[in-house]
Amino acid sequence: MLTEPTLDQWKRLYELAAEIKKLAPWGWMQEDDLFAVQNPDTGDNGFVSVMGARGEHFAISIYLGTEALMGFWMMQESPEVGVEILLAFRQLQLSFDDREHVEDEDRAVMNELGLKFRGRNAWPIFRSFQPGFLPWLIDADEATFLIHALEQTLNVAPRFNENPDLLTMADDMAYFGRAVRREAGQQRWGDETIVVQPPQPPSIPLPMDEALLEAVATKPKQRKFTLELDAIGIEAIVVDEEGRPYFPTMLLGVDGKSGMVLISEILNPMGGPLTMLGTIPGTLIAKMAEWDRYPSTIDVRIEPLANFVGLLSEALGWKVRLKDDLKMLDLAAEALAGWMDAGSPSLPGMPDDEEMAPAGPRHRSGSASTAGVTRIIQFKISLAEIRPPIWRRVLVPDTMTLGDLHNVIQVAMGWWDSHMHEFEVNGVTYGSLDDESFYEVLDEWETPLSSLALREKQRIKYSYDFGDDWQHNVVVEKFLPVDASLNYPLCVAGKRACPPEDCGGPWGYAEFLETIGDPADSNHEEMLEWVGGEFDPEEFDLEETNEMLADRFGEEAS
Repeated sequence: MLTEPTLDQWKRLYELAAEIKKLAPWGWMQEDDLFAVQNPDTGDNGFVSVMGARGEHFAISIYLGTEALMGFWMMQESPEVGVEILLAFRQLQLSFDDREHVEDEDRAVMNELGLKFRGRNAWPIFRSFQPGFLPWLIDADEATFLIHALEQTLNVAPRFNENPDLLTMADDMAYFGRAVRREAGQQRWGDETIVVQPPQPPSIPLPMDEALLEAVATKPKQRKFTLELDAIGIEAIVVDEEGRPYFPTMLLGVDGKSGMVLISEILNPMGGPLTMLGTIPGTLIAKMAEWDRYPSTIDVRIEPLANFVGLLSEALGWKVRLKDDLKMLDLAAEALAGWMDAGSPSLPGMPDDEEMAPAGPRHRSGSASTAGVTRIIQFKISLAEIRPPIWRRVLVPDTMTLGDLHNVIQVAMGWWDSHMHEFEVNGVTYGSLDDESFYEVLDEWETPLSSLALREKQRIKYSYDFGDDWQHNVVVEKFLPVDASLNYPLCVAGKRACPPEDCGGPWGYAEFLETIGDPADSNHEEMLEWVGGEFDPEEFDLEETNEMLADRFGEEAS
């Protein structure tokens, strides 16, 4: 918890504030007339800026350390950066504000000291700026240094009024300063030339659970799974355990095709923006440890985020791309903003914690146990209107439901389950009651395969993505006895890669293949980038498919 200033410290601060206001140094000092004050307790430098020459904001600001100093000059030399950059650097400030800016804590101190103020710009307010946080109350150590800095302002400002060259230094990295020196056994303040050294590259901690990283690395990498990722500001004030308010930053990750929200984690602001970014790799791994697979590509908008996410590339083999346009993520961010404005605690479409990405909230876990199973059904699943054929052969217990079969088809084929679907069996339509169907369907999750009176050579119609209209022929090839040496469901054979999601159905897929196969085509590079950089229509990995089935249906599947 913060150590509050003593009453004596507050008394001295308000005395100094009264002297500063009476002196009104903003009458002759500009904001960039900086001088240094060395903290006698730590040896660190603060750089004092007098604000108010334009008659807008009357204040004394002390920028703490070289990084804050560089941030100040960045704002001065590049006005387009904006004053919000100062929230990223440490500073202390005495400002003279109107009554509405006074907090209850300020008023309590004023009342205890018997102080009264009236009028515009009459109320002294002392604030601490910490990276990642909103300006807030100062603590005891900050009060001590602020007292020193204000006392030295009362020394330097009148001298600068008399001698405008006082702060002029021959070296751009040198500043006129005030520092404590020992003379005859006593400490005395005196003038000092303080040379600033360029800040060293910060050492950024990277908290990481290595065991979780190893666990994620053992999961299958989804070749056509792109995650759009960004750290976005949330317009809602949060208070930390010490009472300091901040605008939270959320790590937002969405499926690059479906737009489904997969990651929505509030990042810890302690230590500033770079330290906060350093927590992202560990946050990603902790989230992906809950998933049944992880992405092959991550698209980000800013280079620092790309660098931090890229730290995991060697272990996980994913590609990190810088892209200005993150369409799905921006849509999710807009929805989040609207949801926050409406006062809702969560984002629409966001899966519950126990649901695995990229499966999505409509999925339920099927049981892969063979308990009570009387027979195994061998299905052949083929995409209609595709030549050469794309197909899979799977073994499924008859105790599973049509909902489970839907999951088997999605995993075995290589779809992402980001669109609606339905079955047609014996003229009856089945689907998920969670989907917004335009007509009545029977619940696929309440329909065991054993209840359908299936027969060999029977054809089941399975439709996926009503826009692209992917029709699947699901044929009952045969019924098999249970093999205790196998775990179900199981894919036993297959040919060729699944088409990319949202490519336009069979006709669009044919055009897609023609485009990526012709380097001279004007859309060749764009289409390859859209699909993740490469696509082999002949590729099918049986082992990877069964690993994903095992992840989807539990340890008992293989």
